[in-house]
Amino acid sequence: MRLLGSWLFSLVVVGYPLAAIIGVYLGIGSLTASVPFRIIIVVLSVLLIAAALASRRFRFPNAVLLVFFGAYLCRLMYDWTVQGLDGAPIALAWFLGAVCAPVVALTGSADEWDEGRTAVVLFSVGASACALTVLAQLLGLGGDTSTTELGGRLSYEALNPISLGHAAAYTLLAAIVSWRFVRTIFAKVILIVGIVLAAGTLILAGSRGPVAAFVFAMLLFSLTRPRRFFLVFSLLAMFAVAVVLPGDLTLATRLSSVGDESA
Repeated sequence: MRLLGSWLFSLVVVGYPLAAIIGVYLGIGSLTASVPFRIIIVVLSVLLIAAALASRRFRFPNAVLLVFFGAYLCRLMYDWTVQGLDGAPIALAWFLGAVCAPVVALTGSADEWDEGRTAVVLFSVGASACALTVLAQLLGLGGDTSTTELGGRLSYEALNPISLGHAAAYTLLAAIVSWRFVRTIFAKVILIVGIVLAAGTLILAGSRGPVAAFVFAMLLFSLTRPRRFFLVFSLLAMFAVAVVLPGDLTLATRLSSVGDESA
């Protein structure tokens, strides 16, 4: 059950960018690429809920979460049955399958999670998404769907720079947490390669929000683990140098223009 929860959590957090970039390689649309991904999420959620119930360790969601789900469900039903909005049925299906199911499954089995395993799995999924995205850009794949040249930020029609930036930021954080759980030199080399790929993806995506979230998370990490303050400071310093040194990077320009709505 722990491994199941680790995979479900990782796919929910950074799985969509991986599904989207695979769609670019296969030459299929974002909706087509996301359907199998959503199905996998639903199947894993059902399996995790069943496993938690079978072991009698399932925790039912709290009342606040249930009230929110109920209110949002009523709104979607209203949009569908009363307003007759075209996208309402799809939105309802996505909400039930891609939001309610994994949230209930993950909150219900939260006590069974393993920090190290979850961090390693999340890093694996996120690093794969970053590697495939960078490789696709280098190979010029998905030329018609690539919007990198248009906006100066690494992105595709099915994968916007904000989603890509958040996936890269999560991958960096997962790599840092995973470091103390891996023992072999080979595994540590893989982590280093993943860190480089994720940092490069975060910079090339040029999104300020994911960068700010990553820096804030690293600062919180250093406060909770004072012995690793030097490591955190060193990583943030190297990241800042990588952003600022090449003056023509989109991210550097956007960070220097915080508050400018046109940036």
